[in-house]
Order: sequence, then structure tokens, then C-alpha cells
Amino acid sequence: MNNVIETVGFVGFGAMGQFMAEKMFPGSDIVAHDPGIHERQINNTALTTLAEVATRDTIVLAVPAMAHTLAVAALKEHLPEGGSQLIVDVSSVKEKPDTVLGLARLSDELLSCHPLFGRETAGKSLRGHRVIVTKTTGDKPVRLLDTWKELGLNIMPLSAHEHDQHMAAVQAVPLVLGRLVGVLNLADPKSLQTPARLKAWQLAEAADTHSEALLDTIVGNSHALPLVERMLAELEVIRDKHLALATGTQYLSRQPRA
Repeated sequence: MNNVIETVGFVGFGAMGQFMAEKMFPGSDIVAHDPGIHERQINNTALTTLAEVATRDTIVLAVPAMAHTLAVAALKEHLPEGGSQLIVDVSSVKEKPDTVLGLARLSDELLSCHPLFGRETAGKSLRGHRVIVTKTTGDKPVRLLDTWKELGLNIMPLSAHEHDQHMAAVQAVPLVLGRLVGVLNLADPKSLQTPARLKAWQLAEAADTHSEALLDTIVGNSHALPLVERMLAELEVIRDKHLALATGTQYLSRQPRA
């Protein structure tokens, strides 16, 4: 490995932060700050103060979408003006975080990206998995991206707008469908099983596995709401057709929602 990042500090050390520390920064000296974690050490990574994290060569922002703006403001208090540390933002929503980072001007060196995998999907190997990159400034991001390429990761540039459009479909639709399946108990193993029901069960299982942080991410994605509205509109069409049939009245199609 030719491009070892010497010292790394994580702001936020949940599941994704821990996975990245283990797999995406091999050979680095890593510390982390997370006010929600009370242990002093996790997987050989020391938990420390935000001030200590701010002294590191590379600082990774790995906080939930709803906490991003406050985390950036808190970190800025500990960084020198005109600093040259590499700031890496791994938010799974990009339009608002990229705007916040642009206004905060934490450093001249910035990499805004989103790894499209986690421990469940890339626990054995990173090879072939993708990292979306929405923004870079300075020269240091190139070194880190080269490190990730050496690990077998594919780097895929997208605008923040394009990223969030894709993520709205990838994250919001399966989660909403899975929650509906769970609420309606359609995945009951005692019920009649069919291939379609098995797929429904898989959606419900995935939705149950995902944390509330993912729901917050979806809520924070402005492109998700129109998709949810379209799903609701389709449900209303089915309901109205059923009511028309049950009552012997004529079904009047609705105008699609804006």
C-alpha cells in the first residue's frame, strides 16, 4: 500500500464509521469522537475529544444527516483558519451537506463522497464496490482516492443533485415498502408462501434491519418526498377502484399529483 493516510480522526463513530476505520484506512493511526458512545475504545480505536480529532491529518465526518450541520459547526471551532487538513464527508445525502461544507470552509482540502456499501454487503472484500464522489477541492483527495483504488474500490463521480436523485429511489422506496409489509404482517411465516410473498418478506427484513438513522437520511433527501407521494397516489387509486366496485358506483380517475 503506497498511500497510507498517517493520522485519521472520525467525527461520528457508528456502524459506518467503524467499518470505514477498519477497512478503508489500513495502517492509519485512528481516533474518534462520538458523544453517543461511552466506551473508551472500540475495535482498537480510541474514543477521544473533538479537539483531539481536529488535530488529525484527515478528518472524516460520519454523522447522521440530521446532525450534520451541528457537527460541522462544532468541528469548525477546533480547526485553524486556512488549515490544510483533509476533510472527508461521507453523508448519504449530498446536496445540503455539500452546501453546508462550502459555506463553512473548514479547509481547502475536501472530499465529499458516499460509499455505497457497508459491513453487510462488503464484509469480506471491498473489491468491486463503489464510492460516489460529489465534490473535491485541493490535492489531498487524490491521494486518498488512490488508496481506495488500490483496495479495489471503484470511484464514480456524480453531482450532489444526481446522487440524491438516485439515493431517493435506492433508499426510500425499498424502506417504505418494507415498512408497509411489516406493519401489515404480510411476511408472516405461518401464512401461505408464494415467490411474491418471499420478496415481500425480504423487503420487510431489510427495513427492520435498517436504523432510524437511515429514515432520517431519507427524510433529509428532498428527492424522496415526490417518490413517496407517487406511491401514496397509486395506493389511493387502488382504494378508490375497490370502493367503486364495492358500492356499485362509477370509478372516476384522479388527476395525478403535481
